[in-house]
Amino acid sequence: MNNDTQPLQGAARLPAGLLLAERFKIIELLGHGGQAQVYRAYDQVLGIDVALKVVLTTHRLAQAEVDSMRNEVLLARQLNNPHIVRIYEFYQTQDYVFFTMALVSGQSLSAILEQGVEPVQLDRWFSQLLDALQICHEAEIVHGDIKPANLMINDQNELVLVDFGIGKHLAAPLQTAGTSEFLAPEVKESGNLSAASDRYAAGKIMAEMLSALTAAERPRRFSGWRMRRQRIAVGLQHPQPHQRLSIAACRDLLQSATANRMAMLGWAAGVAVLAVIGVLLWQQQNTLPVPAVTEQAATVIAITTDSADQELLDVAEFTQLSLQSLPSVYALDVRQVRQIQNNLAIAPASSQRDRERLAELMNSNLLVVLSRRQLGQDNLIHLLVTEAPGDRVLINTSFDLATNRLAAVPGLILETLSEELDQSAVPLELDESTATLLQAIQHALADGDQEQALVLLNRLKEADAGRFWLLRGDALLAASKGNYEQAATVLDKLLADYPNRPDLLAERAALAFATNDLSEAKSYYQQAVAGDPSQAMWWFELAKIKIIQGDIRPALDNELLQALVRFRQSEDAAGQGLVLNAFGVAHLRLAQFSTAADYFSEALTYRTAESAPSDRVTTLSNLATVQAIEGNYQQADQNLQEAQKLVAALNDSLGVAHIENERGLLMEEQGFYTEALAHYKTALDIRLQAGDDYQQSQSINNVAFIHFLLGDFSLAEVYWRQALQALEDMEETAVLHSTQINLAQLLVIRGQFQQAEQLLAQILAHQDISPEAEFATYLQLSRLNFAQSRVAVAAENISQAISIAERINDNRAVTESLLWAAEIAVSLHQHELLNKYLAELAPLAPEFNVEQELYYQWLLVRQQLQANAYDAHTSGLLLIDSVLNRSVSRISEARILADLAGRFTLPADHAIWPRLEQIISPAMYEAYLAYLAAQSKSAVQQTLRAQLARYPLYWRNFEYYTELPGSEADVLAASALQRLYGLMNDEQRQAYQEFAARRAP
Repeated sequence: MNNDTQPLQGAARLPAGLLLAERFKIIELLGHGGQAQVYRAYDQVLGIDVALKVVLTTHRLAQAEVDSMRNEVLLARQLNNPHIVRIYEFYQTQDYVFFTMALVSGQSLSAILEQGVEPVQLDRWFSQLLDALQICHEAEIVHGDIKPANLMINDQNELVLVDFGIGKHLAAPLQTAGTSEFLAPEVKESGNLSAASDRYAAGKIMAEMLSALTAAERPRRFSGWRMRRQRIAVGLQHPQPHQRLSIAACRDLLQSATANRMAMLGWAAGVAVLAVIGVLLWQQQNTLPVPAVTEQAATVIAITTDSADQELLDVAEFTQLSLQSLPSVYALDVRQVRQIQNNLAIAPASSQRDRERLAELMNSNLLVVLSRRQLGQDNLIHLLVTEAPGDRVLINTSFDLATNRLAAVPGLILETLSEELDQSAVPLELDESTATLLQAIQHALADGDQEQALVLLNRLKEADAGRFWLLRGDALLAASKGNYEQAATVLDKLLADYPNRPDLLAERAALAFATNDLSEAKSYYQQAVAGDPSQAMWWFELAKIKIIQGDIRPALDNELLQALVRFRQSEDAAGQGLVLNAFGVAHLRLAQFSTAADYFSEALTYRTAESAPSDRVTTLSNLATVQAIEGNYQQADQNLQEAQKLVAALNDSLGVAHIENERGLLMEEQGFYTEALAHYKTALDIRLQAGDDYQQSQSINNVAFIHFLLGDFSLAEVYWRQALQALEDMEETAVLHSTQINLAQLLVIRGQFQQAEQLLAQILAHQDISPEAEFATYLQLSRLNFAQSRVAVAAENISQAISIAERINDNRAVTESLLWAAEIAVSLHQHELLNKYLAELAPLAPEFNVEQELYYQWLLVRQQLQANAYDAHTSGLLLIDSVLNRSVSRISEARILADLAGRFTLPADHAIWPRLEQIISPAMYEAYLAYLAAQSKSAVQQTLRAQLARYPLYWRNFEYYTELPGSEADVLAASALQRLYGLMNDEQRQAYQEFAARRAP
């Protein structure tokens, strides 16, 4: 036998009675394909019948091919699922390559399809096929030959996947005879099998099963049940592998019963990858979450016409208005359809491709196309109704205006549609007062004319309209007056009559948002986009809520991406600018500044001064924020100047507030805190007048933080507690946590440890804590624990903070955590650990802001002091001069100067002393203790003793007591040291003992 190849195997049948591997006796041929034959065989060792698959080739098998097949079979052998045939053994003899499987008794699906299937069987078997494919694909196994003949329905009415393909392991081209209709396009072209090609075949099987539904059990054509299964079939057969539905998406479409309906996730061609300044935005469609569905799905109808023909537009609008009152129909807004049609410059009346594109973008089941036709002397309104997907023509008729009034055409259209929908609707005629009112109300609301809409709504209530329109009018009237709770109550009545209507759900979500009930708003928007995934603005509103609540990364990965894709598909420039700006804001909140700047810059290409001046102001201000943080102060100032000019022309007070807020940040980043406070207060005053709670809370937070940096702790606390009250009522989770962390930091600095600990514990206990908030909480916990001598726990806390900062790729967070970790190490005289942290900080130094740069230099000076470096004194004096002559926060200035004053011998007339006396107060207990200890005057010793008694748990008490005279101080020093040792880990204790031995009295 040749060790490298196997002899050629022809397609002739193996004779009954042939013994393979001296164990398996051939009984009969069960089936065959291009690469293999499957036999029933008797296993003489186990005494059972098995299925035996013999490989057929047109060439001599190389040993590498055999080994590849063996590995795949042995891997498949590990699969344990009732819907996958059990694989036994792989064999290689001199003449044959084969493997054995369990023998499944029953009928093949191909045989059953000829008899017809029932809906319950279709769902059961397809769900089991999905289970089988998921198990295979999770194990990185591709079946390669999914077709009805390879799906057995056993005696227990369970589907079993029985025959694994082997074509991908053969060096010769894949043979496709007999199964080509189930092969994906890329397989036919290149022979490359994949999980996506398996899913393509599954889509073909779904289509076959739908076609095989028995007439008595066939659901109505436009029922939710059939609609979703058609979408599974079409979505799985997308020509582009990466755009096919995922198994999870199929399962949601097939099984879920919790929301309205679901649309196929396949996107329009050409939207596979979205790039913004070279940053990859796009993820495969099948990775996006699929909204849930219910059996009571409405038929989605989009009506389109020539937007230049006002009479046709009136007919389209009145038809859509009448359809709105049907519970089982969801008629899309004609204006929205027209806008997308205009953006794309498409002509659905004359182009099948344009109709398919529009139906896919609008996610509609039916597309109603109205157009004018002139046949000789006849003036006709042509009605074309097609079913999606596939553009199958359902209605193709015309109405002669010589025999029909134009006002009667909507009624004729509805009558014709009712035959297809199995529905009835009360037609609206063009000259009816109710119809005219409804159209006028829609136009007034769309144009933002609230006053005119209010007048018309009152007239509508006086008219003899149906329940739907009276309730709709009540809701709109209440909302226009600001009575959002009343409007919500009315809409709830409508939703009881029209459950899961996407447009009503979106209106209900907007009302919940207006009353600051973000959780309820999110829930309603989720239901709305489940019912109509084509609505980009609903996706955006949902993303906005999630970002506000701190769910930033999920919003980036799903809702914002959904919105951007849909706006790009419809070539909506304003929408793209809106979402790109939101992407920038989200990345800004994640501290991914370069990425945020890229998005803001891209958004500006859509938000021009001519087309969207107000929006441009917003994005310019946002971009200036990023540039200020990154130290590009000149660019930030230039962008704010441009924004200022636009705002002046617009007379936009909120725009002024936005710019003032960003001016404040620009000043803050440069260390000009007094100037920053002035800008922040101006922004706050404007926002208080405007009544925007969310923006107010942000401005309050900014003002409080500057007061904190300036050492005005009482004012900072007042502002932060005011912000907390507003944020708790608003469910603003992200900003709420940020404010709580800031307040906790203030409390730690003031020595109010118990209150700080309670705040931080509340954040960690919150179920919706973001990674950013979790990082900041552990950072403050570390400071809190260290201050109270729990130094081992503090080290654990900061390690957690560093880990989180690195995981979320936030360089600022990494810098802050490493600076504090290095301060812990230098304070405990852990020299090697200090060197490690300083080495990790060095590459980040170019991105330091003013405060971080000073803290870094302070740590370097302390490192030099501990190493007895000859130039430590010079470095220390230079740093003192730098702090005294730079604009620095009061907290940083006090901490650094008080510490250095105690480490160097400075003359009494040095500028540091009057400055410390000016800026330090007992409220900064840590800096105050260092300041007292640094003074050699005996007059302050009693004050130092009193302060140490107030903070008996402070980690540095041992050092300070050794500075005081008397035996009592010696006893207290020894007690403080022993307590500190008891709260250290071994490494900390060993390092500090060497220092303490030199320090002890």
